[in-house]
Amino acid sequence: MENMEAVQTDVLSDNARAPERLTVLHLGDVLLDGPVRRLRRDTKEHRREDLRESFEDFMRCVEAEKADAVIFSGNLLDGRYAEDDTLTFLINAFGAHPSCHFVIAPGPRDPYTKESIYRSKRLPRNVHVFVEEIVGLFSFTDLPLTVYGWGYQGETSPHAPL
Repeated sequence: MENMEAVQTDVLSDNARAPERLTVLHLGDVLLDGPVRRLRRDTKEHRREDLRESFEDFMRCVEAEKADAVIFSGNLLDGRYAEDDTLTFLINAFGAHPSCHFVIAPGPRDPYTKESIYRSKRLPRNVHVFVEEIVGLFSFTDLPLTVYGWGYQGETSPHAPL
């Protein structure tokens, strides 16, 4: 979880009386469930648990910072190895923060495919996934925020969307 950023901006509220705080966190290349080839078989499960614990630490940061939105810029998980309990883990993590919007841009390791857990109808309403390889956007009625992005649909992309 090397690419974590926090961005705080003062924005005017609708009534323009006082500025509000808008907090957006960014994270990429987490690779939950990704294999670690150099580790012995008995230590791979420990590595998986370490990644989950780090993700839980990040989610505590989401709570502590009162984040309005979190942007995952690809490779939140390793889709080839993601298990159903990982979907449950993410559902619980995102569901525990219903006032925060989670925006996922699938990357080459977790593309939006027929098998992708991002297609699950079980994801909470506060999770938004870019599903096409063209630039799209999510605008939020409760936040002065628009997020632009796109998602991989395979391990490679046939074109550059920008």
